[in-house]
Amino acid sequence: MLTIIKKFNSFDQTCHFKPSREYFRLLLNFLLEIFSSRSGALNIINSDLVRSIGYFTNADERDHLYYVNHMRRTDPMNIEYFIKHRLVNRPVQRSIINVSDSDMPEAFRDYLIKKDIYKSILILFKCSNNFYAFLSLDRGSVEPSFTDSELGLMTELSPFIANSINTNLMYQQLNNFNQLFMTIPLQDSLIFLNKTTKTITCDQETSELWKKLNPVCSVYEFAENTLSELLNQNNEFVLYDAGNNAYRLRVFTSDNCDSVQVIMITPEGSDVILDSKMLNLLTPKERKIVILLTRGYTNRDIGNILCISENTVKVHLKNIFQRTGARRRTELINKMICG
Repeated sequence: MLTIIKKFNSFDQTCHFKPSREYFRLLLNFLLEIFSSRSGALNIINSDLVRSIGYFTNADERDHLYYVNHMRRTDPMNIEYFIKHRLVNRPVQRSIINVSDSDMPEAFRDYLIKKDIYKSILILFKCSNNFYAFLSLDRGSVEPSFTDSELGLMTELSPFIANSINTNLMYQQLNNFNQLFMTIPLQDSLIFLNKTTKTITCDQETSELWKKLNPVCSVYEFAENTLSELLNQNNEFVLYDAGNNAYRLRVFTSDNCDSVQVIMITPEGSDVILDSKMLNLLTPKERKIVILLTRGYTNRDIGNILCISENTVKVHLKNIFQRTGARRRTELINKMICG
């Protein structure tokens, strides 16, 4: 079991910063492999159960639409069932073998048989106050039922999976230019702290930076012992490396992912606050370009960072100049910087 958890942590470190659609597909495929399942689905849904944020399956997605439109209300173990019975982070096995008609409507049983879904692990993850994730892993008629050991493994993995989903949602929220992004430049180092599972997530580069800033105290120990002090000081804290270079630490908490906090590390003196009114004139892509411009990046650098061509950067700059009334790069930067 420890080997599987280590394998998942390795997967998480590699994938949790990827775009959400790619990340959730990779997560589903990883779990399908671990639990030897022929098919499965992962549904991210808001807490009022009205709007699906994303649906991911290794099968035909038209099947999901059919399920939502025709079968969901007849499913005795749908997401509403899990919420009603408070089955959060607790896997449940469903089997259509030896189940009486009173326990499963005949129409729904026929639907599962048609899809060759005879055994399933179902689990509901609480991602935040605003989101749930509902996972199903399925096996066919000739495959064995899930064992108690496999259910136990899913129980052990569930807080790690929930933390990984939380982290990705938080990262995407920051990356999608919400109100926090007005003060978060793209190239800062980010550490994700999950208050529920008490785990820390960051990339290797940030981990190495942290060792320079605080070689005697791990990120986790710092979060445990110093974070409350940091929060009492207007969410800011300053640390110095061996060369006496200052780095400012800030903490942000998302309304959508309230169990995850982000610790942002910025080299002192490089932080630029941009005029929110001017930023509102621009598209999300144009905002990224302006932020990188204020950091001194060339058109080629910006193209490499944003994975677009240098010519595309020039087209965006032309549009930015038109929107802001600036005629040159220096004039644009002066217009964008507060004060």
